[in-house]
Amino acid sequence: MKYPSFSKTSSLSELATIYKIDEGDVMLSYSGPFDTDLIRLYGQRIRKLTDNHPKSGRKLFFTLVELLQNISFYSGEKSKLSIKRGTGAGSLLIGKSEDKFFFVSGNVIFQTAATILERKINIINSLERTDLREYKKEQRNLIPGSNGNAHIGLIMTSLTTNKPLAANFVKIDSKKYFFSLFVEIDIE
Repeated sequence: MKYPSFSKTSSLSELATIYKIDEGDVMLSYSGPFDTDLIRLYGQRIRKLTDNHPKSGRKLFFTLVELLQNISFYSGEKSKLSIKRGTGAGSLLIGKSEDKFFFVSGNVIFQTAATILERKINIINSLERTDLREYKKEQRNLIPGSNGNAHIGLIMTSLTTNKPLAANFVKIDSKKYFFSLFVEIDIE
């Protein structure tokens, strides 16, 4: 999926515009630091919001944790407001349409990470489910920290949702990009 670019900010309204999200479909939104306490809090909230859909609720919970951990650990913007050092900052929208739940996450990343992420997402989206499982195994066997390693969370998100990852990269300056990711989960 290709979506239009937006200005070089991480505003929630601009994320909603990129992915054509109706304001009435948004269940939760947040912009700021993502530390483990916040991830836990949003996880509890997601479980309550999806009580009527336990199977898709589990998928939603798992995907939430993966995406928020990515922001917390890998954001190029570290929060000065969080009491936990090194906590990444970003934005999140969670919503529900008639037959789908969706997530939109966004955060600043460095140019080198953008290049690797874009390549990884293209690989993930090009693979069939069986091949994606093999790719996950290959990635797990790489030396930690090696170039191109990891992104297991993105692979797991694709396997869990059984949908392509819709990513958008907007150049902020010569060193940074704003990365956003849209993920859908069928309501079961």
